[in-house]
Amino acid sequence: MKKAMIKGLKFLAAATVLLFAAEQQATACTIFELHDRSQTLVAHGFDWDTGKGHMVINKRGLEKSAIAALIGAENPVRWRSRFGSLTIGWVGQDMPTIGVNEKGFLAASLLLEGSRFPDSDPADTRGTISQVHVKQYLLDTCGSVEEALAVLDQTRIMSTSRYGIHYFLADASGNAATVDMLDGRMHIHHGSDLPIPALTNSAYTVGLAALKSSAATDQKTDVYGIATSEVRFASAARSIEAFASRESGDDVAWAYAELDKVKKASTQWQSVFDLRQHRLYLRTYSNPEVRMVDLDDFDLSCSTPALYRDLEASSGPFLLLDRASRATLATEANRILRLDQAKVDIIVDNPESLVCRGEQQ
Repeated sequence: MKKAMIKGLKFLAAATVLLFAAEQQATACTIFELHDRSQTLVAHGFDWDTGKGHMVINKRGLEKSAIAALIGAENPVRWRSRFGSLTIGWVGQDMPTIGVNEKGFLAASLLLEGSRFPDSDPADTRGTISQVHVKQYLLDTCGSVEEALAVLDQTRIMSTSRYGIHYFLADASGNAATVDMLDGRMHIHHGSDLPIPALTNSAYTVGLAALKSSAATDQKTDVYGIATSEVRFASAARSIEAFASRESGDDVAWAYAELDKVKKASTQWQSVFDLRQHRLYLRTYSNPEVRMVDLDDFDLSCSTPALYRDLEASSGPFLLLDRASRATLATEANRILRLDQAKVDIIVDNPESLVCRGEQQ
């Protein structure tokens, strides 16, 4: 009996280690900006326990609002999309993981354990939006990092998920910013406060402090053998420094080589965004061929519907993003995020309410 109990405890301990290792591995995302006079690229590695996803071509001129039913807010943000955009996501339309708009502005989110969004406060009169919806809001309305920070200052972001996240912003000029949601408020690093335009899964100050103290090089992996967030931040910092002295050649291929230095078994896709040319270069775990999508090739007026293409597709046309396709895309997100069916229905149905008003002057 005692031996059986000990054996059972050992199995439980091993299973617990594997569970935590899988969770740690699944959250090991990395993003960094590579910028000089000739180029502005953003390289992103997405590590998760699913590779399901889609690219979406989002249109300008649409009247939108934050999904009040998701955030329980009486003052949801309302806006008209000024810019079209190309995004990657797996939750649903207007809820991307990362994307770039036609002005070369990029917005992305990464997981951040321990993040805390604002609590409900009736006295706060700012417009409210969910943590997953805010990226599309910024892509729709902002042409630069400066504009995005001004918009965020007037916006209240609320959490709608058990996962904490933080944000990385960049634009074609090379400007960048990070936004950590800590202690119920935004902690923004920008300009001189952002010496390394990179982000992993630690708060920005944690990664920077580890880099300065050499902790990121002293501790290569965590107890599960997985590169720590600080180690990946240090690798991104080295990539940023090396970009200035790189040999002439294919900058996108160079960026992919640097992304491979932080690649993990759970890396589902790697993307390189050319912010000046409004292009996405993408490869996935199951389809390592690099595919390029040029946002400027699409009609971005809202007189035509939103389009999508599966991330695994090597080529082929973008398809109409209608309710049926949104429902299919939401199935995997529901499995991972454990959303109740009512929220899934809201995510699927909400784009049906979007109205094309034309472009703002």
